[in-house]
Amino acid sequence: MNPCPLSVLATTLVVLGAFSPVSTTAEVTLASPFTDHAVLQRSRPVPVWGRGTTGEAITVRFHGQTHQTVVGADGRWSVELDPMPADAEGHDLFVTGKNTVVLNDVVIGEVWLASGQSNMEFQLNLALHGKDETAAATFPLIRHLKIDHSPSDLPVDTVKTSGWQTSTPETAGNFSAVGYFFARELATKLKVPVGIINSSWGGTPIESWTAEPVLRASKAWPRFAATWQETLKVFPQKLAEYPALDAAWRKAEAESRTTGKPLLLPWPHPPVGPGTAYAPGGLFNGMIAPIAPYALRGALWYQGESNADHAGEYAELFPAMIRDWRKQWKQGDFSFLFVQLPNYANGKPTARDWAELREAQTAALKLKNVGAAITIDVGEADNIHPINKQP
Repeated sequence: MNPCPLSVLATTLVVLGAFSPVSTTAEVTLASPFTDHAVLQRSRPVPVWGRGTTGEAITVRFHGQTHQTVVGADGRWSVELDPMPADAEGHDLFVTGKNTVVLNDVVIGEVWLASGQSNMEFQLNLALHGKDETAAATFPLIRHLKIDHSPSDLPVDTVKTSGWQTSTPETAGNFSAVGYFFARELATKLKVPVGIINSSWGGTPIESWTAEPVLRASKAWPRFAATWQETLKVFPQKLAEYPALDAAWRKAEAESRTTGKPLLLPWPHPPVGPGTAYAPGGLFNGMIAPIAPYALRGALWYQGESNADHAGEYAELFPAMIRDWRKQWKQGDFSFLFVQLPNYANGKPTARDWAELREAQTAALKLKNVGAAITIDVGEADNIHPINKQP
């Protein structure tokens, strides 16, 4: 068996041109998390970074601060703003090299990364009383940045986003419901801007969100590697069959909602293979690496449903992932808050797999500054996506 299947695949993609080489001349640009209406973390150093032409002098000005640097040989530049107090008044951020980039309406407050699978991605307009919640979502202090679905076989430094959006009835319906309610609670109590970076994807396992070197160091790696080799063999056929299976399931789900009858057709898992959301390390590479080390207060995590059949592995991988994310951000042991899975029968009388996964999640509590939200009483035994996200 090839001991490093993912790395070999990634190398092949580079050769084929999937990742562009560093340009010798380029306009000054800012990294993906920096857009108009951004929220910067208060009371902590704030890294600001981007790309430009090698050797180009860069000046960054914001909130009375001026910082200078030079673009490195790799085409990257970075400065660090000094810690700042909260400020809800929008200010412009200027980055000047051979060209000038201006970000408008940048505020300072609390920033949280919200990640995981579908229950974190679950939109506000679908939540309990979602229509009324969205209509009342005029909160200038709350801002939301959605990271596009972007799997990658190698770590990348850029990703498409929605751009930072201020909470209004026109925008908030597409926000993460969990992220929105969390932000509303904080903004109401602290009276400061709260920014949510929503990097989530439904149906994805923890190994997608964990860096490959961390996976390699885990006891689960031999299974991952062996499974990946088998996956590559059947991926073309699975990919061809999936559209029809997905269409049939969606039709059955719609009929179930209309008639109230149980949905008996099993959910067809999307094909696993190169360039998909289910490749080990693929979402860390494409959706976490590009936003580190954007200054944060902490992270929110709602995931585990897709790992319920491997709870023993989860007990090892979850703390390992948290430690590695903290390492990537270089902010020490920032707060990490997770939602323990609620009650859900999964079509089984005992629901033992979910119970074991809930137990596995608690392994992370041995780490510093980790907290769990217990939701066993707000789930729905027959709905993997409970709509009561307010608690």
